[in-house]
Amino acid sequence: MAKLHKFSWLVLAILLGTSCNFSSQEETPESSMLWKIERDDLEHPTYMLGTMHLINKEFFHFPDKLQKLIKNSKQLIMELEGLPNPAEAAELMRLPDSVKLADFFSEEQLAFLYDFAQEDMKMTPEMFDMTFGRMKPFVLLQLITQRQFEGETESFELTLMDLAKKNDIQAIGLETIKQQIGFFDAIPMDGMANIITSYFENTDSLKEQTRILQQIYRKGNLDTLAHHMLESSPELMEFEEILLSGRNKRWMPQILELIFQKPSFIAVGAAHLAGENGLVELLRKEGFTVTPVAF
Repeated sequence: MAKLHKFSWLVLAILLGTSCNFSSQEETPESSMLWKIERDDLEHPTYMLGTMHLINKEFFHFPDKLQKLIKNSKQLIMELEGLPNPAEAAELMRLPDSVKLADFFSEEQLAFLYDFAQEDMKMTPEMFDMTFGRMKPFVLLQLITQRQFEGETESFELTLMDLAKKNDIQAIGLETIKQQIGFFDAIPMDGMANIITSYFENTDSLKEQTRILQQIYRKGNLDTLAHHMLESSPELMEFEEILLSGRNKRWMPQILELIFQKPSFIAVGAAHLAGENGLVELLRKEGFTVTPVAF
């Protein structure tokens, strides 16, 4: 099976489902990408959306009902407050002077990357080193993800930020770009090397898998998401605590404080909603009723 990965603001928060929850039906679905959060002491409505950070235009679904819920909120809670500063992001993606990208890989793995770069990217080993040699492996993960999408793409996050700006809704970030890149810095060097080489080995099948996964995302079953990620990306899910569970737990105090301040709309990668340590279950453990909403 093609290997897939989940990471920060470019992750494919993908899910596998059996019922079409992105619909205009009014009945409560069994699952959805949109959830309503309620508790007796929460005086104003709060909604939470699981997103894909990048998605082909044909699968992008942002109906009037969703727009209305956002416009009725007073604050938009996201992983990042806005677009990262390009200069800051570029500096954060550079390796320390004492480390090179090649240091992450075995001789065999590095030879494979050079061969791939030459055949698929038309880059000599010297060009590859000049372009990526001083950059963190995170840059290669971005490249891998972007290459899986063919045709026009959309971004839930950019759409949400634009809608918030036009309606004077405050945007609040749960993390900084430094923190997000830091999660990948916490993965051991050999772990990053295994993740990257496994993805490059499956680059052709990943394109087809990505299309299938976007179709699956439109169906929106969170329960199957956790299982599918575990099965499709064991190399990355070895570090699930760093990339998902740990972040969810750190977000919870912020979320609990923010949603009691004013009507809120939460939008984070869909993978953060799923599973025992996902935001849906963590909120339920705090006594909230969290209900899927069709749209």
